[in-house]
Amino acid sequence: MKSSRESRKAAEEASLCSEVKLSGKRTGDRPRSGFCMHRGQKDDDLFLIVFFCTGIIMTEYIIITNNPFVKEKLLNKRPVCYKPVDYEAILRYVKALILEGHRLLSHPLAGSVKPGETPYRSIMISKKAEAQADRDSLRLIDAALDAAGKFCYRPVGSAVEKDLQLIDWTLIQSALASADACS
Repeated sequence: MKSSRESRKAAEEASLCSEVKLSGKRTGDRPRSGFCMHRGQKDDDLFLIVFFCTGIIMTEYIIITNNPFVKEKLLNKRPVCYKPVDYEAILRYVKALILEGHRLLSHPLAGSVKPGETPYRSIMISKKAEAQADRDSLRLIDAALDAAGKFCYRPVGSAVEKDLQLIDWTLIQSALASADACS
């Protein structure tokens, strides 16, 4: 029998994606696009992130993730849709959203972590959907699905799982910083 706390948590997780409005086709002209650069410093290393700005107001995004650490860090701070599924299922879900008119705002294979090396992926997409699917977004997500199909993830210990969650968090955190710098 589930406790009221467990039931509340399950209900909260189930409603995460329904709370984030993923509908509302965009009308009118296609926004201009360009690149936005964000300069930062982590430890002693300087880094430069080049983020593709689609012309959509960059605070209008959703993070799609299967990483419980990302969900925990962003819950009630940013729009996040948590799905407790495998790597490929997250990519397929994002592809379905792209087919509805949403655009990729972060690369689906960000970082140098191969799909077979981690079970976690967090991807930033536009909150509003356009009238039709974006070809570039479709091309990128299809390539990511092809790449993911070539690898098989082998479960590792819980300590390594936490490290993999942290790596995914760091990658999406960089995208968030770039998105905020573009707005």
